[in-house]
Amino acid sequence: CCKYEYLNVIKLNYVYIFNLITFNMKTLSKYSFILLFINVLTFESCKEKDSCEISSFTTISYGTSFGKCEGYCIKTISISDATIFFQKTAHNDKSKYPDFDCDDSFPGFETLKLEIDVAAFCTMEPVIGCPDCADGGTEWVEISNSTHALRVTFEYNNAPEEFSRFIENLRFYLQRMEASC
Repeated sequence: CCKYEYLNVIKLNYVYIFNLITFNMKTLSKYSFILLFINVLTFESCKEKDSCEISSFTTISYGTSFGKCEGYCIKTISISDATIFFQKTAHNDKSKYPDFDCDDSFPGFETLKLEIDVAAFCTMEPVIGCPDCADGGTEWVEISNSTHALRVTFEYNNAPEEFSRFIENLRFYLQRMEASC
């Protein structure tokens, strides 16, 4: 993802330089240092983004969302240490559908952590497919620690093959929390 951002910045810089050359050669020399600086900063930020600094995570979050719906359209769970937290919210009509949340004990967090291949998770695109296109819904999973978070969003009921079993478990925990709260 980041390599495309970097390439877009380079492309914009070349367009900008071409416009400057056709406009005024003196202006080009004034701004060439600034353009070089922007390119270096963009490349450095991409290096940070591309490296996966979440080898050790403390929270797993998962959620679903539907853009065009009435009622509780957004449902999430966050699991950490020995607790699972459930929340459901509505897009509109908060008086009829106020935010709702509850929590429960979750002794299986360490076992659940072992189900995810962090290295594979780090290499995934942040958005897969066309989530919530034609109101088909969105699912997402995020792993995080106190300083970093990594999220992958995908079409509802179309989990990446590498994580299908893991996502099935998260779906089960979400449904269980919704039913018990």
